[in-house]
Amino acid sequence: MADVMATVFFLDDVHLSAEGHRVIGISLAKMFGEMGLGPDSAVLMPILQQAAAMKLEPIVVIPKNLELVWRRGKALVEMGYDESACELYEASLERFTSNASEIRTKLQQEKCYSSP
Repeated sequence: MADVMATVFFLDDVHLSAEGHRVIGISLAKMFGEMGLGPDSAVLMPILQQAAAMKLEPIVVIPKNLELVWRRGKALVEMGYDESACELYEASLERFTSNASEIRTKLQQEKCYSSP
């Protein structure tokens, strides 16, 4: 799951996504507020409550091997990101053409297709 959550906060190994920037900004605001260097708690609390309500979406990155596709897809489904899991499986069809039949079976199992 850590691999999947990393794709929520990072575009690649070093660059933050928009969600990653928001979380860092909110964390810094909270820390500065606690140190008396930023907004007081009356200003900070609505911002933190709004941040807690954010729905973060993972960025679909195709792993280097099919076993990692299955692990990442399972983690996405377990975390409630079914659409992202379907995107992962669909995108993996291009990379793993020799396993297309197996991937299509997974797409059907996860109900990623509207028709069989």
